[in-house]
Amino acid sequence: MLSTTTVMEIKENCTQINFPLKSFYSPVTNNCYTFYRQGHGFTFNMANTTEVRMEIITTADLGTMYLLFDQALVVRSSSSILFFKIDKETGLWKEYHKFEKMRGQIYFIRGNIRIQVTTDDRIYFYMIDKETFHPTLENCMNNFMQCS
Repeated sequence: MLSTTTVMEIKENCTQINFPLKSFYSPVTNNCYTFYRQGHGFTFNMANTTEVRMEIITTADLGTMYLLFDQALVVRSSSSILFFKIDKETGLWKEYHKFEKMRGQIYFIRGNIRIQVTTDDRIYFYMIDKETFHPTLENCMNNFMQCS
């Protein structure tokens, strides 16, 4: 059986350094999400493969990212840590929390309820609420060893 594939080309106002960073599949929403460096996001509905949505989730540059509990996104930007979740009314990604002026690396292990942010001088441990996805500072320690 042959299947037909529709190729779609979308050109947005972006530079050549806008490339895909990470893709996630969410069994909760049955969607596949692909995020680009310059804040673009594509949502692919796995039940209806012709349904594709493109949106600009932020104007900030995106770096390391994790999908929390298959529903919320935590991402490192050049000068802050950003948190996004899908708005129930619009179905679009919306920033709901931000760690201002926090530069560092983020770590998350799938299935855990904690994220870790490692900066030059401190290491922060945050608990993530499974219902609201809001982070709460659990512990902070000095980074004497200059861990990265």
